[in-house]
Amino acid sequence: MHIWCVESVKRSEKYIFAEVKDIKREEKEMEVTDESIDQQNLNVFLWHSKELKDLQIVTDIVVPRMEQLNVKIYPQDRIEARQLSTTSVTKLLNMTEKILIFISKNSLCSTWCSLELMTSVEQFQRINSCATVLLLYDLLESEVPHLPVFDDAAIVHVSNDKDEWADKVMEALTGERCRIMKARNVAPGLAWSHFYGFQQYVLPILESKVKESDWYRTQSAEIQSKVSFKLYEVIPKSCRQQDDFSKVDRNIQFVTTIPITFYIRAGNHRNMQLMVYSITDGQETFYCMCETPSVISVFRKMEDHNLVRFEHIYEGTGEHSEASLKVDDCTLQLNRLCYAMKSIVNHFEPCTGTARVMLFDDEKESISNVLFDAVKEELQHVELKMQYAKLKTRLLESDQQYQFEVCVASVEHNEDRTKKNQIINYLKANDIKNILDYDIIYPGLSLSQKLLKTSQKCRWLICLLTRNFMTDESLTLSCLSKLNDIICRKQVRVIIVRENDARAIPECLRWLMYVPFDERNHSHLKGLYSIISGNDIQMETQRMLSYGDVAYGLAWGYISNYLMQIIPGILNGIDPAFREKGLDRYICPRKLYIVLPKSCNVVGDLTDKERIKFFSSTSSTYLFGNKRPFYCGIYKMTSTIASVVKNFYFVGQFAPLYLFQEMKDSIMYQLNSETMEIETEVFYKILCDLMKNALPKKAMFCEFVYFDDSKSSLADIMEQKIKQIPHDTSY
Repeated sequence: MHIWCVESVKRSEKYIFAEVKDIKREEKEMEVTDESIDQQNLNVFLWHSKELKDLQIVTDIVVPRMEQLNVKIYPQDRIEARQLSTTSVTKLLNMTEKILIFISKNSLCSTWCSLELMTSVEQFQRINSCATVLLLYDLLESEVPHLPVFDDAAIVHVSNDKDEWADKVMEALTGERCRIMKARNVAPGLAWSHFYGFQQYVLPILESKVKESDWYRTQSAEIQSKVSFKLYEVIPKSCRQQDDFSKVDRNIQFVTTIPITFYIRAGNHRNMQLMVYSITDGQETFYCMCETPSVISVFRKMEDHNLVRFEHIYEGTGEHSEASLKVDDCTLQLNRLCYAMKSIVNHFEPCTGTARVMLFDDEKESISNVLFDAVKEELQHVELKMQYAKLKTRLLESDQQYQFEVCVASVEHNEDRTKKNQIINYLKANDIKNILDYDIIYPGLSLSQKLLKTSQKCRWLICLLTRNFMTDESLTLSCLSKLNDIICRKQVRVIIVRENDARAIPECLRWLMYVPFDERNHSHLKGLYSIISGNDIQMETQRMLSYGDVAYGLAWGYISNYLMQIIPGILNGIDPAFREKGLDRYICPRKLYIVLPKSCNVVGDLTDKERIKFFSSTSSTYLFGNKRPFYCGIYKMTSTIASVVKNFYFVGQFAPLYLFQEMKDSIMYQLNSETMEIETEVFYKILCDLMKNALPKKAMFCEFVYFDDSKSSLADIMEQKIKQIPHDTSY
């Protein structure tokens, strides 16, 4: 692989996931310093194969034409002394703003693009808007590989005899077009958001709240024996949010509500109600509490507001379509979400056994049937014989028939082969016998050929994602594109087993679950068996989640399920709050300030000891079927600047950064103080991009305040911000 580096006046902020402390040393080795940068040119990463014809076109056509348009190129010899790896490429990328990828027919079957390097580009794309431009040479758009790394990139056709392509490249590089983002791995962020914002408070007290209710205490012993105290969280494939199940299924009747009040961090408390339903089948009736988790509506809302596009592959054709939410990407995200939610709940002892997460196809299945069977199984300990036998971990099933249950994929390396055989032997010892061993069935084939054949025959594909696997040169763009299509079309479920750094998992493998390799205790073996057999994930496998995408999913959920819903309506509560206090003239910007301290210290509200005091609250806004009220605090601020009015006010609250702090305290995630601050920065940048690009009319009513609270106080930051607002527009 060859890399060119193009420099620019507008330096991109460095959101670096890997080995942050080594940045300056690495840059020095590359000889890319501030002194060597031409401050009047663009900063772009150019990626292409090492095929001779491709090299010639890039060198003779692409680079000279870009230089004519004031693009400064740093040639290959500046980084020849540096060994290319995921870490080094990631750091180089984070010194740039854009990516150019040159693709020709020659490069489709070339070995220039390993999984390792592709993952580096994917990581960069996640946090950079309008990041990628594809340069196609002698290649149709329909021939572009179906890979996430190429999704939503601008496409420009390069020509030998015409120069118009160069102008189109510059337009794509410098334009401000809105980027419609691909829904990559949002599940961890959404699952953690749901747990720390709802489940951790409600689940431990749910049984006692039901037993204390007037409704339960007045029921007969027979009725009480038919009440489940678990919360059934049902996730429909359509992602449609249901506020009242009795309105969509005649076998479900509303019975009563269970009021619950709890205080959460970030300066808020919640009053909510859970609905109790009766579910009837023939002459038998059970009672339970159920709801659709609010986080699932993220997928529909983000697409409806042109923030994200889910991808869909037509059965049997491999052709891609930008269609409705009934798509393969959405199914993958929902299955990931299910596993993440179950893993988190089972990790925390007060919540273990208090909830059931169930996916179902609401176009083919009745919610009353799904709930009735689940509650009956729970209360009567009946193992039901039905088409979706495993209720504990229901997945969105396809109609595909599979010749084998599972295959373990690894490269031909002694250490890798040993790990693979260990997994196969454990699964066989636990009665999973129908295992495809491709080394026996397909001897002599390359890794890519084995994967393509295996993925068409197995329900589960376990990939040992070692360094050897990631750098295997048989995994060409063409092969990876075909593999991506097969996994999607056949709905093969991919489990990644990786020794370290769960962030370095390529999206093209469309993985469902990540299991860290545990050489000492071999807990990954039990984890793999639990997933494949359909059992609940137990405490011993609680390390199955990775933190790399938490900021990504959390930002999407926070924007679409919260800010998008309350802004600007919640600001209508400013005037009534001041009238109630007897004030008719005041300075209070009609804007919600979302505060993000770098340390993630968001305990309590925004008050400090001297200058910021709580004044009042806005009127409540009700979300999620009028069951949960939300409000924002209004704060009184004392100025220290003589030219500024002595007292002014602002509406503000902390961003939900307490999630990062609590994940850091949890042993499930690998967050420490340093990586937590990086996640916070990434979270902040994604929030800004989402609001600016997709919700410009709402963005004017919201501002994100990210600051280093070890060096500056919130009072000083807010004083400077409000000082810039004309006072006559703030009354």
